[in-house]
Amino acid sequence: PMNHPVDIHYTTKSLQGWPRFVCQVWTLDSFGRASTAGYGFAHLPCIPGVHTVEVACWRPTGTLKEEVEALFLGHTTQLTTDDIVFGSAWDNRWRLVTAPSGSLILDVAVMTRHFTEHNVDAV
Repeated sequence: PMNHPVDIHYTTKSLQGWPRFVCQVWTLDSFGRASTAGYGFAHLPCIPGVHTVEVACWRPTGTLKEEVEALFLGHTTQLTTDDIVFGSAWDNRWRLVTAPSGSLILDVAVMTRHFTEHNVDAV
C-alpha cells in the first residue's frame, strides 16, 4: 500500500459542482519505463466525517496487436485526452472498450462549515 496524504480546502455555496477525485495511475517496469495502469474517478462525500471511498479503475483496451504488445512490452493503450475520464464521460465513454485494472482506496475526512448559513442541506 502507498500513502500519499493530500490536504485540500474548498469553498462552495451549493452542492452543485461538488468536488470529485479523478485519477490516473501509472506503473514503472523493471527497466524504468512508465505506462498507464488505469484511470478512475469518484465523487467525494458531502456528509461530514471520515469516509472510505473505493475508486474503480479501468484502462482502454486496444487491438489484438496492441494487447499482445502490452503483454510482452508493457506499453498499454492510453487515452488521447483525459477529459473522457469524467468531463465528457457520459457522452463518449460508451464508445470505449475497457478492462478493469484494480481500484484505489481513499480515506477522506470531510468537514463542512457554514452550510446552514447558505441554506445548503448536505443530507
